[in-house]
Formats: sequence, structure tokens, C-alpha cells
Amino acid sequence: MLVAWLAVAAHAGGCDAAALQDAIEDAEGSFSTMDATGFDDALRRARTSIGCAEGALTPVQCAGFHRVLALDAFLRSDEPTAILDFAAMRATQPGYVLPDEIAPEGHPLRDTFGRAAEFDASGTFPLPPVAEGWTNVDGQRSAAAPSGRPFVVQWFDDAGTPRITGHVPVGGRVPAWPAPAAKKGLSPLVVAGAATAAVGLGAYGAAFGTRASYDRAVAEGDPARTRSLRGTTNALTLSGIGLLAGGGVFVVAGVL
Repeated sequence: MLVAWLAVAAHAGGCDAAALQDAIEDAEGSFSTMDATGFDDALRRARTSIGCAEGALTPVQCAGFHRVLALDAFLRSDEPTAILDFAAMRATQPGYVLPDEIAPEGHPLRDTFGRAAEFDASGTFPLPPVAEGWTNVDGQRSAAAPSGRPFVVQWFDDAGTPRITGHVPVGGRVPAWPAPAAKKGLSPLVVAGAATAAVGLGAYGAAFGTRASYDRAVAEGDPARTRSLRGTTNALTLSGIGLLAGGGVFVVAGVL
């Protein structure tokens, strides 16, 4: 799975906080009025604004972007991805309440939003070290990222300028920023392999957490909830196994 990210391009239009907020609000408005063309345009603008962000993104802005991606997945009938994106949003902006304007009572989106609350997104993995500066994850300074849900990551140089901003889906690759000078010892392949395997282990662990919710849905005889949670569990399991295997290949190659 490829990570959707772009190097910061300060000269590009629509890269400030206002442009991102406008895109998020336009996407939500188009969703509520069932304007597919307007929604697609707003989604495109939101992706562009994230990729070329001129400043540090706030948790609320990152949560809004996760929410737009969840709405897009819902419109594409990709409920597992919608659940993961909503889980990312809920973890980034706890206490958010889905407005009636977006999904009135009885709207199926509310079921998807509620199922995201059953998802355990607490697992993390260490981000690759940076040559200078620091990293933010979903609007907060952190050297670790969630392993079982999507996230928005930013790398800042020593002056505090964002050099790379990207959205990383579950199982996606973290953007490649400059690494510290190599020290004698572990091969870069070993380090890369260990990091990749850590992401896979986190995704695989998250699948176990989601599996518990799936088992409860089966026991309660809720077919709709069972289908959606099964899809999410399968997606996490496959991502976890694939990344664990890929990480192992890197480690072996680095040792040999």
C-alpha cells in the first residue's frame, strides 16, 4: 500500500490553514446535500492542502481530514476503511459528536461512526529518527505513530518549518525524511526492517482487538455489524502479516 504524501511546496496555492478548513467544511456540506461533484472537488483540495501544508497542523485540522476521508470511504461503500478513518478521527479529537446536518438520526453513517468507537487504536511504533528537527503526529509532537489506524505526520526542520507532511494509511510507508548520520553497528536495512515489522506487529495486534468486537457482534446476532467488523479485522490482519514478512526480509538482507 502506497502512502499518499507530497513534499512541502510553499509556492503552491491552497496550502494554508484556511484553505484546509474550507475544503473540510465544503466536503461535509456537499456530503449532507448529496453533491457528489462538490464532494470530490473538496476532497481533492483537502488532500492538496495536507500535502503542501505551510505550517503546523492542529489536532482539530488532522481530525477534520480523517473525517473527510471517512466520508469518502463511506460513499465508496468501503466500510472497513471508513471505520479506520473514523477511529483515527476519534483518537485525534476525543469527544467529537457527529452533527445532525451530516448524519441525522437513523442515517447509516452513524452506525459506522459508532463502530469506530469499538476499535482499539492504542498501539504505536517508533518513527524513523530524523537528521534534524522533530515530527508531529496528528497535530502533536511525537516520535511514535499509531500502528493500527491512519495518521497524519509532519517532519519539521530545526527552524520549525514543515518540510514533509503526509497521510499514512494502515500498512502504509512513512515518508522518507533525512536520517541521522549512520553509526557503526546495525545496517540501515536492519533498522528499516525492524521499523517495518513494528508497524506490522501493531496492525496485527489491533486486529485482535477488533476481533473481540467482531465476536461480540456474532454472539449478539447483529449481521450488519458482523460484516463491517469482519472487513476491518481482515484488513488489519493482512496488513500486519504483509508488513511483518517484509520487515523480516529487510532484517535478513541487512544481516547477510
